[in-house]
Formats: sequence, C-alpha cells, structure tokens
Amino acid sequence: MKKKIKQSKKVSPLSVWNAKVAGIDVGAAGHYVCVGSLSEESVKRFGTFTQDLEELANWLVHLGVESVAMESTGIYWVNLYDALESKGLKVCLANARYVRNVPGRKSDVSDSQWIQQLHSYGLLTGSLIAEGKIRELRAYVRQRENLERQKALQLNLMGKSLQLLNVKLHEVASGIEIQACMKIIRAIVSGERDIKKLALFRHPQMKVSPENFEKSLHGNWRAEHLFNLKQALTFYDFIKEQMLLCEKEIERTLGEINGGQ
Repeated sequence: MKKKIKQSKKVSPLSVWNAKVAGIDVGAAGHYVCVGSLSEESVKRFGTFTQDLEELANWLVHLGVESVAMESTGIYWVNLYDALESKGLKVCLANARYVRNVPGRKSDVSDSQWIQQLHSYGLLTGSLIAEGKIRELRAYVRQRENLERQKALQLNLMGKSLQLLNVKLHEVASGIEIQACMKIIRAIVSGERDIKKLALFRHPQMKVSPENFEKSLHGNWRAEHLFNLKQALTFYDFIKEQMLLCEKEIERTLGEINGGQ
C-alpha cells in the first residue's frame, strides 16, 4: 500500500516587492529603460552620450523611481552607474549570468522589461561596488598592473632581440632585468661594440668566468635586430616612467583615504 504523501501548503504567487523600480538593458550605443506602470511609455531608449545619461537619470527621478537594476555588461555600465548614483538613485548592478538564465527573450526591450520585473520582485542581488576614493584607488592599481604586463612584454622582446644578435646574456645571467645586463643593453643601444668595455659591466657574483662572459657578448650587430632592441628599451623606459606616475597617484589616494578616516 502506497504511503500517502503529505501535501504542502499552497505556494503563494510572487508579489511585487517595490513597484518604483526600473530595469535597464545596457548597451554600447543605447540603453533601454523599463519603468513598468510608472509611465505610459513603459520602455524608453536613451543614447550613451553624457547628456543622454543625465536625461535618463532625470526622467527616472521625475517618475519617482527609487531603485534601478541593470546588468554588468562590459564597461558600458560604468558611466551610467555614476550618472544614476549622482542623482541619488539606488543602483543594483546584477551579474549578467543570473539575469539571462531564462530563455526566450530576444530583444533589448524585452530584456529591460525582464530586468525590471525581477527587480520589482526583489529577486536580483547587486554586485559590491567600491565607492569614492576606493574606486579611484582601484583604477590606479589596475592601470599599474596593466603597465607591469606591458613592461614584461618589452623585456621579452629585448631578450628575443639579444638572441637574434647572438648576444648570449640569457645563458650567463639569471635574467635580463638585473643591473649588469641592463647596463650592457643600454651600452649596446648607445653604440658600444667593444667587447672588453661591455665586459666591464660583469657583476662579481656572476658564476660565469670572465672569459666566457666576454664570449657571450660577441654579437652579429645586425641593424634590424639592434633597431628592435632599441625600440623595446625605449618602450620599457617609458612604461617604467608611467608606473612611477601611477605609484604617485596610489600614494596620494591612499593618503586621502587614511586622512579621511
């Protein structure tokens, strides 16, 4: 005899958590904004110019919107987020994966309507967005990280140029970016070809013998490889200068953050 399954209580339908919300489908060329029943024109398209963003935010404020939900699409949300926040609107920046899990929505209009509906039910969780000086600090730190990667690329290009010149620094030193090797690279770029003079930059702690170190410096001095070496060194020095500027901004911002606490 089958056991009778105990019936659960009837599931209540979803109820509107807040009707004064908007949903925005973010795009590179335009943003589609849905405000539901707050306006006869429930979905409206705005451009992405600064004036358009201000008009969008003012429209929402005029309608009495209290909270806005949108997807974290690329970097297109950033300026829109700032415009909305500057008008005192609460912004829920939702992960695009969570918003788009329901199939069948094909247009920007229906996407904005879906986001607005989910937000009105209180079903969207916003991402943590750093505020004020913390956001500024993160921008400087990320830029420095980008520059660090570009600096590493130029080091690799210098290493490649040295190999094509048949200068075997990579075989006698632990890495290109040590003081002795950089001095040799700069001397070569400046036109020095005397092996004895280049060998004077040998660091005493290098394991390679003076004789083998001199042998490693005999290059073919082909013009195209020297040109590429010079270019990589120039970019390398420029990137290091930009990194120093980033570090100054990081220090300044940290000082303002600590000073305001």
